[in-house]
Order: sequence, then C-alpha cells, then structure tokens
Amino acid sequence: MGKASVSSRRFSRGRVYIVFAAAVALALIIGAGGWLLLSGLSEHVGRDMLLQRQTDAQNIAGRVGERLAAYQGSLANLATRPETRGVFFAADPAALAALGQRHARRFTGALKLRYILPGNYQPDNTSFPPLSYASLDMLRQAETSGDALAEVHLHGTPNAHVVLLQRVNSAAFAPAGFLHLSLDPTMLDALLGSIEQDAGYAELVQPVSGRAIVLAKAGEAAARRGDAILVDISGARFKVAYWPQGSMISAAIAGSGRWLPYLPALLVLLAGLGFLSLKLKHAQARARAWKMAETRAAAADTLNETLTSEAEAEAGGAEVGLDLDDSESITLLEIPVAEEASAELDPVIFRAYDIRGVVGKTLTGEAMQ
Repeated sequence: MGKASVSSRRFSRGRVYIVFAAAVALALIIGAGGWLLLSGLSEHVGRDMLLQRQTDAQNIAGRVGERLAAYQGSLANLATRPETRGVFFAADPAALAALGQRHARRFTGALKLRYILPGNYQPDNTSFPPLSYASLDMLRQAETSGDALAEVHLHGTPNAHVVLLQRVNSAAFAPAGFLHLSLDPTMLDALLGSIEQDAGYAELVQPVSGRAIVLAKAGEAAARRGDAILVDISGARFKVAYWPQGSMISAAIAGSGRWLPYLPALLVLLAGLGFLSLKLKHAQARARAWKMAETRAAAADTLNETLTSEAEAEAGGAEVGLDLDDSESITLLEIPVAEEASAELDPVIFRAYDIRGVVGKTLTGEAMQ
C-alpha cells in the first residue's frame, strides 16, 4: 500500500509537469501565431491607411494646382492677344503700365500686374508690392527656359505676395516680354480652405533654404500628429503637407505593434502562474490527506487500547461505549468474553470512527480480548 501511494504521487507529479510543459508550449504557439497575425494585420492596415493618406494628399494638391492653373491660364490668354504683343513691340512704358492696371481687374486678389520688357530687370522697391530680386531670378529663368514656377516672395512681411509669371513670345518664339502677376497671399488660405477634407489637416508649404515655410493651413489641427504626406503642386514651388484624421489611429496601431514581441513571454508568465497555483492546490490537498490519515491512525490506536482495557475489566462481557470525538460515540453489543484471548484481530473491523463486524465471526470474544 505504501509503494502504491508513492508511485501514485510520482505519477501525479509527473502528470503536473507534463501539463505545465504542454501549457508552455501552447502559450508559445499561441503567442507566436498571435504575433504573426497581429503584425500582419498591423502592416496591412498601415499600408492601406498610407495609400489612403497619399490619395487624399494628392487630391488636395491637385485641387490647389487646378486653381493656380486657372490663374496661369488667364495669363497665357493675355499673352497671346495681339494687343499685348503690340504694346511690347512698341516698348512704351506708359502704355505697358496702363495695360497692366486695366487687366489686373481680371484676377481675383490681384495686387499688381506688370508688363515687363525682356532684359530690363531692375528691382523696384517704390511700388507695392515691390519687384524683388526673387522676381528678377524668375524673369531670367523664364527668359531662358520659358517656364517659371509660382512662388511666394517676402513671406512674413507686409509686402508678401504670390508671384505668377507668363512669357510673351514673338512670332519667332523669342521672348517679347513678360506678364508678372502679384496676388494677395491670403488667397492661398481661401483656396486651401475651400477644398473639402475628411476631417484632416493640411498645410501649404514652400521650401526655402532647407526649411519649409507655412503659407496656408486648413482643417483640424488636432490631426497634426506624426509625419505628414508631402505632395508637390504642379506649376508651383508649393507642397501640400497633409495629416488625415486617421493618422491618430495608425499611430495607435503602430504603437501597439511594439508590444507584440513580448506577447509570448506574457503568455509563458501566465502559464507559470497557473502552474504555481496548481502546485499550491496540490500541496494543500496532500497536507489535508496526511492530516486525515494521522487522525484515523490516532483514533484506531485509542480504540484498540480502550477495547483491551474494558475487555479485561468486564470478564463476563458487557456493553462497551467509546467516545472518539465530541460528536460521535461507539456502542458495542454485549459479547461474551473468554478469559484468554489468542485470536488475532481482523483489520476489517476498524473503520474511520467506529468498529464494525459480524458477531461470532469478526467480532468474537477472543478478538475483543
């Protein structure tokens, strides 16, 4: 019986270790699978959101480019008119200035429209807005290449203005002159604000000396988190910097992705805590079993001693009662007792808290002695 009990305990302990090893393996499998699944999901969601952000930024840049192209188209229309070519061929400064004042009304937000002869590039700080050195660089570029991108000059000063330039060609496609249009920079805010956005935030920026100056802004400033999507605007030195409302969601996803490698370790830790809990319960159950076994053994010893002493005291046989605890008592039938007892006790008669047997078989006079 002792060997069986030890073997049973060894088997139970081995089974606990096997269960723990299986739980750890399962936790590792679930953790690795969950990490792969979540990382793939995060990558997929991040890629989709990036594509959507790029599409939204390109749409905004396209709308801004369309509005600027409308101004540029009106300038191109003026440049092809015979009246414009005639005044340039006449090279009359007064006629050029008068024609510029008259046609400036065609452009919303226009501050000044200059008709400039080729080669006559001198800064003019007496007029508003002034003809700055940045405008002279644009004129030289347009003279050689024919194209000059729109840009903002004197930003952050009272003389700030948006410049659009159009070359006027002669019949031989040589530069006959230039149309220099200065616009109020606040038109950029109105232009950007008129474009519908999906609760995002957009800025119109212009790179200058390695940094970007903000020309206009529109949308929800709370969405300005993380890196923006930058898109060039056709026909201008401007860029659209766009932060969609979903950038906060993508940032959260990206932040949660940093914890994915620790998921298997967390699962192993939980499995270890579960194993310790099982071991604690097993130890408590074993302690209760040992205590119960000791109680039963002590009760059996007490019973044996009491039976022996009372059997000797009552040689003729009598009713015998024993108190094993506060709540139970043992009553024996009146059994004739022999003067000498030589029979061995049958261990079957000893139960947890009393003695049971068949009178004349297991409960005999010899046994009671």
